[in-house]
Amino acid sequence: MRTGKYCFRDLFVNRYIDQIVIPEIQRDYVWQKEQVNGLILSLLDDFQKYQNSAIDLGDIQDQQLKADFEEFYKKRNYSSNIGFIYAYCDEELPGRYFLIDGQQRITTIFLLLLVIANRNESLREKFRGSYLIERSQKLDFRVRDNAQEFFRNFCLHLLNENGPVNERAWFFEFYKNDKTIKNIDSNRLIIDEAINNLEIDETGFFKFIEEYTEFWYFDTNVSEQGEELYIYMNARGEQMQGNENIKAELLSKLPNQESKNEYGKIWEEWQDFFWIHRGKNENADPGFNEFLACISGLENYLDGDTSNFYSKEDFDRLREIRSSQVVNPLSIEKIEEYFAVLKFLDDNKTKFCTLYNYSPWVDKCLTEFWEILNSKGGTNWYANYEDDNRATERNRMVFLWSVFYFFKERIREYPVESQGIDFIIENFRFLRMIYLRFKNYNRSVKSIKDTVTFILEDSIGVLDPTDISLPFDIDDLDQNESFDSKIRTFEEIGKNKILNQLRGNLQNQRDFEEIIWEIEDHPYNLEGKDVGGTNISHLIDFDNSPELIELRKIKDKFYELFSQEPKDHLVIQNALLFYGEYWHQESPTYYRNLKFDNWRRIIRGYGYSDLSSGKTTFKRFFYDFLHSNKSIEDFVKQKTDEADLTETSSLRQKLLWYSTQLKTKMWGEGNFIAISSGSSFALNWWEKDSRFQDEFILYNTKGNLKGGSPKRLSEMLNYVQPD
Repeated sequence: MRTGKYCFRDLFVNRYIDQIVIPEIQRDYVWQKEQVNGLILSLLDDFQKYQNSAIDLGDIQDQQLKADFEEFYKKRNYSSNIGFIYAYCDEELPGRYFLIDGQQRITTIFLLLLVIANRNESLREKFRGSYLIERSQKLDFRVRDNAQEFFRNFCLHLLNENGPVNERAWFFEFYKNDKTIKNIDSNRLIIDEAINNLEIDETGFFKFIEEYTEFWYFDTNVSEQGEELYIYMNARGEQMQGNENIKAELLSKLPNQESKNEYGKIWEEWQDFFWIHRGKNENADPGFNEFLACISGLENYLDGDTSNFYSKEDFDRLREIRSSQVVNPLSIEKIEEYFAVLKFLDDNKTKFCTLYNYSPWVDKCLTEFWEILNSKGGTNWYANYEDDNRATERNRMVFLWSVFYFFKERIREYPVESQGIDFIIENFRFLRMIYLRFKNYNRSVKSIKDTVTFILEDSIGVLDPTDISLPFDIDDLDQNESFDSKIRTFEEIGKNKILNQLRGNLQNQRDFEEIIWEIEDHPYNLEGKDVGGTNISHLIDFDNSPELIELRKIKDKFYELFSQEPKDHLVIQNALLFYGEYWHQESPTYYRNLKFDNWRRIIRGYGYSDLSSGKTTFKRFFYDFLHSNKSIEDFVKQKTDEADLTETSSLRQKLLWYSTQLKTKMWGEGNFIAISSGSSFALNWWEKDSRFQDEFILYNTKGNLKGGSPKRLSEMLNYVQPD
């Protein structure tokens, strides 16, 4: 049987093929309800489009010609494609074709036809004529002797009678423990239930499945057919599925039939893995294809190949990387190495989490990792990573490429039998490091190779880069950036410094890491984008090597402050006014619109005024609060009692005075203060504040003057009840 496109019936009614055999090397039939229903719904959707299609054939009088042309038109435009089927033939067993890929799809469609025939007596003879040979079936299970015998009796049973299969005399008790048998029998019931719920022409659906469900057949006996296949398809203008295209190309490059059989089976196992991790996608293909495109782009990066960059316009037009380009830097063995990374993460995440009392970040990290692979729009993994306009792609490259490259090299260096607890911990420490870079919107793709090389050389906890050999000169680093920022951030250096000091005491290392992770994972600390890419240094001074007890106190007091929703942080807004300007200027520019609850910026010191004071406002407040051992309410009361409120020359001092009078009611309308710039005359802007004649009216607003009811702070004084 030559390479080409065939309908499902062609696979069984074919002068070259007497029987399709699922050989012993194949795994069990494992599809479950979700996959079965997914395939049925996909076929049904195509069937309904086929039924509803119409073509204007004009004045053609010859009815046979008219029918033939309509059939041709529908077949060309409304067939349902199920991808590639791979098989080989044995010269010693002529007529028997051994399936090495496609078992799950072929078996399920075979069962679908069998169930419809069971439901419609008029179709039973048609099924017997096409799919049975001398009271046996043309689809032969050799996976297990049990499955082969069961399937023969199972098919005959459904073509002759109804009733539970497990009550037949030929059904042995040990069948109940056979995975293939259990799934065949349960999926038969699932299919029957699905059809019961569908209002369809079952005879027409049977015909559509037989004649309009198509696939590409690929004979792995002849490796040259890989090239023949592409020529044939390109000549016909056919569209191949990316995943199947890559698979066909890679299998054709393998040296012998044994390798093709082995990797045909492995590829199907990979597909099942991506099915499990498909997220909200209907099938495994989007995630699998994105994985292949991702590691293909990584291989180009590692090789220094910049010849295949995709512009934004090219990627937007194609919505994917061309399969021919994806496959170019890959081999089946390379894919296997990168797939081992996904398996390692999947197999060891629970083991790692059991070693720590705090580890929810692992699931969050891997969830975001898989969301990138399963994203509908995909990522341009061939984007120019030196282009500043490709920020999103570069950030994702830093995340996924760093993980794939580092883990691949580590797993290659340490075989499974030598992967102990220390190995697992070190790898997940690196995952944590890269996860924070991703959350900080790090886009330094060019440094990935150097970073991984640096960490692989010694460990995540290397303190002195001069102690190891590097593929670059430390003196060549950009002196305007933090020390070795080409490799690590100053926060990474600080944390690793403490890890090194704790070497030899694994429990203390874990205790230290847990506290650090928990502080970093607070929502106000984790996202470092546009605020300096920091997660913890605004709270911890690594130069002074903080003790564990101090770190715990920092964690507890920070979470005490910010344990509620932002609307409940009003007392903190008042407290910060004792320490300095911390607000952030929002648009518009024709009046001052000051935002007081941008906490990601505030806690890092990115305020409205000069950074010299803004940088220290929250730090000074938090230091005092940390050592006060008071609640935030009592802390503010003490600061109010101690404050000199007579000095009101600055805006901060005026707002501080109002806060001591109005308390949290000062923020009753919202967390913004609006003040005239002196050039606008809306809302009586030219008037002065009744309490401070050297200042324009101070308004509390929801965010701008278009919504809500802006309130004058001075007028709020009239409604404040004394304590």
